[in-house]
Amino acid sequence: MDSIIGHKLAKHTLINNPQIQSWLLYGSRGIGKATLAYNFAQHITQFTDFKCHNPDLLIMRDNEGIIGIEKIRNIKNFLYLSTARSHNKIVIIDSIDNLNTNATNAILKILEEPPNNSIIILISHNLHAVPVVIRSRCFSLGLSDLNTDETQQVLQTIYPDLDYKKISYIYPGTPGMVTQEITEEIHLYENMISIISTQYSNSIVEEVITTNISFYKIEHILLTIILNIIKETLGTTTNLSIHHNLTCIIKNNSHIETLLPKISQIQHLIFCTRKFQLDKKSSLLNLTNMLANLLK
Repeated sequence: MDSIIGHKLAKHTLINNPQIQSWLLYGSRGIGKATLAYNFAQHITQFTDFKCHNPDLLIMRDNEGIIGIEKIRNIKNFLYLSTARSHNKIVIIDSIDNLNTNATNAILKILEEPPNNSIIILISHNLHAVPVVIRSRCFSLGLSDLNTDETQQVLQTIYPDLDYKKISYIYPGTPGMVTQEITEEIHLYENMISIISTQYSNSIVEEVITTNISFYKIEHILLTIILNIIKETLGTTTNLSIHHNLTCIIKNNSHIETLLPKISQIQHLIFCTRKFQLDKKSSLLNLTNMLANLLK
């Protein structure tokens, strides 16, 4: 647990409450919730060989897809097996946000009567999306975004050659979101800024709608820009200050009363694309049109 950067209070809470069997770790995507959960599991099971498989730990990842009931059945079967090397069987579900209805009911039954010596750690990037019945059966532990120094520490450890200043425009406090695609993501960020400031060509639109970047990252980048535009409109300092042309457009033309309905439409399209798995390219084309008219 000593290797975890930041989250001192969360580490203390986890270590000093061994009697709790069901945890719900929540906070922004990319702040280290899964890393903390994994290190806590290794600490509890006293499994120190990180290169080997821990037989008393099961990690269930959604990989941006829906976790169905079959995976929850696998979890139940795992928890009822005898421990191999420690006193506990531990399951980490990353994340609980993508459970279908049947899977939600199945995990609820496990939480109601957890097997002896079991620990279940649920991870959520959006606490309000977690059903109340699940929240009520877990100890909820909120994690904050990392501060500037902590974020830089993490990034320098993993990606020592990257430009931290540019990364901070997109992922302030959420270094876990940074991958080898960061150069393409920065380029997408700049393209979206160009579209919003109406200084773009058809080639820029084409680059945006054909990007291979995962939709959840596109969503994050876009919402980060929108949040900064709102702050700029309200007169607070943001990372958009490096984009002089856009800043001038916002100050001269943007009014919060006309901005919010347009932002609401963008959020609705993002939600529908993710929820109903709409065609990514078509949604991005619609989003670019909305962005081009955002400040008009």
